[in-house]
Formats: sequence, C-alpha cells, structure tokens
Amino acid sequence: MGTNAEQVAASSEELTASAEQTGQATEHVASITEKLAEGALTQVNSIEASVTLVQKMDGEATQNC
Repeated sequence: MGTNAEQVAASSEELTASAEQTGQATEHVASITEKLAEGALTQVNSIEASVTLVQKMDGEATQNC
C-alpha cells in the first residue's frame, strides 16, 4: 500500500481517465443522436413528398371524371 499522496495521485489518474471516457461516450452518443435526427428528417421529407404526389394524383383523377 502506498502513501496517501500516491493513493491520491492514482485516484486522480483514474478519475481523469474516467472523465475522458465519459467525454468520449458523450460525443459518441451526440453523434448517433445527430444521425438519427438526420434520418428522421429524411423520412419526414419522403412522407411529405409522397403525400403531395398522392394529392396531386387524386386531384388529376378527380378532374378526369
């Protein structure tokens, strides 16, 4: 068992490493969240385009009756 100073230094190094890992994990989660948001926006845009197309086709079909 080391001295108190050695134990404090070792604990400090462990805390620093843990904080770095937490920061990296947070960045990773933020990146994934951003990609999910981009994917959701793409889906919304696709759905809006589909709805617009269906409405246009429905309007043309109504005019042809």
